[in-house]
Amino acid sequence: MSLAEENFITCPACDTVYSVNEPCCAECGLLLSEILGDVNFNGVLKRMDLEYCRGRSDKVYSIALSSDQGEYIVVAFWGRRGYAGTKQEKLRTKNRFLAENMFMKILGKKREKGYVLTHSFIR
Repeated sequence: MSLAEENFITCPACDTVYSVNEPCCAECGLLLSEILGDVNFNGVLKRMDLEYCRGRSDKVYSIALSSDQGEYIVVAFWGRRGYAGTKQEKLRTKNRFLAENMFMKILGKKREKGYVLTHSFIR
């Protein structure tokens, strides 16, 4: 993956690709803060966007690892493509190793279920 590709992410609500520097999706207006909660987007260390398209299923799943004021936060956003999704904070800790481990554990479980990586952002 080239550096240019890493600077873009896919909106989990409408599947529009946009720059990580934009505060929201230009197509549907979903704010990054709606995905990440109160976490400062400049603190995002990793983000992985996945999709599951089999039969009648068309689902998206995004997971982000962020750093904010000495804490590491793992947040997930999921739902059917094109619909309002669900956001859940999976972990908040001062230990980066625990946060990285949770991020990779969730990513691994989704890949086992058949989700395919569509975009990634790693700072």
